Amino acid sequence: MDKKLKEAIKVAKSLHKKKLIYMSDSIDLQIEPNYQVLVAIVENLNLTIEKKFYDSIKEEEDYEEEDMLYELTLLNFSEKDLISEDDIEFMGTIIKEYVDIEDPILIEDTYVFNIKLDKLQNLYEKASKQIEEGKFKTGASIE
Repeated sequence: MDKKLKEAIKVAKSLHKKKLIYMSDSIDLQIEPNYQVLVAIVENLNLTIEKKFYDSIKEEEDYEEEDMLYELTLLNFSEKDLISEDDIEFMGTIIKEYVDIEDPILIEDTYVFNIKLDKLQNLYEKASKQIEEGKFKTGASIE
């Protein structure tokens, strides 16, 4: 068996044991994320930026939307966290998919970004379906 394939299967089995993904027993090696965990991540995002900081990012000469995404991503980690580029990429992908970063709301001196509710509703439905199918029990957490 190819060494990379063997390693991928080992990692998939490890994630399955931690209940982060569902892996079917078929030979096709079908994998899907635990949508309860994904919902918990989205619901617990820090989606606020102080107005001064937001304005300083937007006023940069070479500003791109990716700059705001990157800063918002970093705000979701504690200074004590040991984070890697993979962690940043993972969280950035979630924010890009589930958060409207183009049109935040200003409340006092803080910008608040909104979750895309249609996307969140879709996650709820997928999580419910996984529970009904017996893939995961209720009450997944992001510990």
